[in-house]
Amino acid sequence: DPLLPHNTFDLGANATQPVWITVSVPKDARPGDYTGKARLVAQGTALAEIPLTLHVWDFGLPEVSHVGAIYDVGPTDVAKNWRKPAEEVRWDIIRFMAKRRLCPDRVPVSPTIRYEDGRAKIDFAAFDRAAAIYFDELKLPFSYTPWDFYLFGWGFPPAERFGEHPYPGKPPYEGADRSKLRPEYKKAFQACLKAFWDHVGQKGWQDKFVLYISDEPFDTQPAIREQMKALCAMIHEVDPKIPIYSSTWKHVPEWDGYINQWGFGHYGIVPPEVMAKRQAAGDRLWFTTDGQMCTDTPLCAVERLLPHYCFKYGQTAYEFWGVAWTTYDPFRYGWHAFIYQSDQPGKSYYIRYPNGDGFLLYPGPLVGQPGPISSIRLEQAREGVEDYEYLCLLKALIAKAKASGKDTVQAEAAMAQAGRLVAIPNAGGRHSSKILPDPEAVYKAREAVAVAIEGLHDALR
Repeated sequence: DPLLPHNTFDLGANATQPVWITVSVPKDARPGDYTGKARLVAQGTALAEIPLTLHVWDFGLPEVSHVGAIYDVGPTDVAKNWRKPAEEVRWDIIRFMAKRRLCPDRVPVSPTIRYEDGRAKIDFAAFDRAAAIYFDELKLPFSYTPWDFYLFGWGFPPAERFGEHPYPGKPPYEGADRSKLRPEYKKAFQACLKAFWDHVGQKGWQDKFVLYISDEPFDTQPAIREQMKALCAMIHEVDPKIPIYSSTWKHVPEWDGYINQWGFGHYGIVPPEVMAKRQAAGDRLWFTTDGQMCTDTPLCAVERLLPHYCFKYGQTAYEFWGVAWTTYDPFRYGWHAFIYQSDQPGKSYYIRYPNGDGFLLYPGPLVGQPGPISSIRLEQAREGVEDYEYLCLLKALIAKAKASGKDTVQAEAAMAQAGRLVAIPNAGGRHSSKILPDPEAVYKAREAVAVAIEGLHDALR
């Protein structure tokens, strides 16, 4: 899985060593075929020469991606694994991801938010500098709002925020009416959220931010259903246009009109007709994908295909819970340690997450490299985002060609060929050989789309 950045290696008899070659094409490269070769040399003697051909298409991809491939950064064991300050590590990872068209979960510097004397007092200086790098320099499409506005996960009551408790008494607020938040809690939260929302609006960043309210809420519990509605109502009193996201996986009809940005599973837990209905109601949809981008899934299909699911079913992003979360040295062990976690008050247990779950890049300092090391899975995630941009280009060209009376039969056939790569329902991300039994189908579809793009470009000149 890790793509070690080495050009030397020991190769024993009767052994096979794959080599991964990445080519970067500058914007001003002339289209056409470029040829070269890879030479395998031992002790000064060339053992083999492998011819390489690179085809550069006569079109470019936009600087800002139209789809978000969002991965929480959250590096673990920073001192041990990365051997530099956590802030530097986060920026290293963010820049590494941005070069591959992958989106971190959030601007890595939060504003300093205080609530005093009935007013929000916020220092935005460091946050603004970081956000300018994040959005303007690195061209990243999305960010969650600061963690100050995240409210609860799983089966827990809302968190204390800005010095106020959500309900009378102490956590876990036994017997409290979860539908009624303390007025002091609402006032403090709304004042701080309004100050933040107004500020990013003035900066022109409002359309980039999404308020992540809750991770995998336990909707089967009546108290959780009630508190979700109360919290969403509190947020929408500040501005009904604030996108409230929750990785619910499934559709919870009781939350219609409250959550307006759903995190659905891509494998069929929510039927396409239900997704279409929520979109028609004005909701925005993302796919949530935890536990599926693992090292024991052949073909790396879900990493490559998630943007195809997004394109076909009208989603603007998918999100995954970790790009750098490890429990062991991932170069030495292919599995996670058991961890102790709690998902609701009074319930704790040990659990081991699937192999490779939570990380798609590796800490380079563990093998003598200064920064992050990519993986086959991470590179397939990048390829998928680029596939999405191909499809966006072709869709726009088809519309333009039709308006001009041009023939679009070949282009529409290429679009349909790409669309057949994915379907809902499906076997799910950890059954990648079932959702993509022929890996070559992806490359054939991408080539057909590229040929169609060039053809329509020529026809419209």
